[in-house]
Amino acid sequence: MKKKDFNKTPLSIRGVFYILLFMFIAPFLGAKELEYVKYAKQDYIEQLSHLGELYTKNITSLKLRKSQKRYLARLYKKIQKKNRRFVPDSVAPTFFIVKDENPFYFSLPNNYYFFSQGLIQKYFKNEMSLVSCLSYMMLQASNRAYLKRIVVPIGYISTDQIISLIKLPLDLKADLNKAVFWALQKTGFGGSYYLQWIQLQNRNTLDFSRQIGDPQFITKEEFLFKQFISKENSFSLSMKQLENNSSKGFYRFLKGI
Repeated sequence: MKKKDFNKTPLSIRGVFYILLFMFIAPFLGAKELEYVKYAKQDYIEQLSHLGELYTKNITSLKLRKSQKRYLARLYKKIQKKNRRFVPDSVAPTFFIVKDENPFYFSLPNNYYFFSQGLIQKYFKNEMSLVSCLSYMMLQASNRAYLKRIVVPIGYISTDQIISLIKLPLDLKADLNKAVFWALQKTGFGGSYYLQWIQLQNRNTLDFSRQIGDPQFITKEEFLFKQFISKENSFSLSMKQLENNSSKGFYRFLKGI
């Protein structure tokens, strides 16, 4: 069929021709695209882990006592044991207490966990604050819930820079919060405790500005989580009840920080 004859064919016939042509070549294009996306994702995860290694060389961290390390490891294991589907038993966690009076926390895909000294001293008034914070970080690190961002390596990375790399948009953060709720439920701590942790940050947006950025973000985050737990018929306990539920190991952990 000549080109001019083909152009005169009915649109329906030409449409079928193009559809068949696309169906033939699409698998080849799609395979190449998926391969690239997969490689880029893994490549970024490795880069993020490398930046974590670099970050540990740029900070001053507290030297934890053996008893403090054991406490954190036991807490991690308790959460992980009941949530193997989301937190597989792979690389052992490494914990860092960064000497910084500003509250912040984050985790990296190589199972590095960072808490600031200011966060622990000022805001970990009960064990469930630590458990809620740790559970969130565990699920983000284990599920590699990080968005790819452009990073120009310069041999140094600050706290603000690395926190900006692990931040999630509201919809993804809300989904991760739901996963934390169920993880806490399975562990036996109670998922509603996590609401207290979100509200604590929302009441102190100035202190947590490095962590959350726009104050409206945490307000929306709290609203969405309240909507979610209301459907689950969950409830919140008072701060007094939370303090009474804290273990002796928790208070021993706080000593010296």
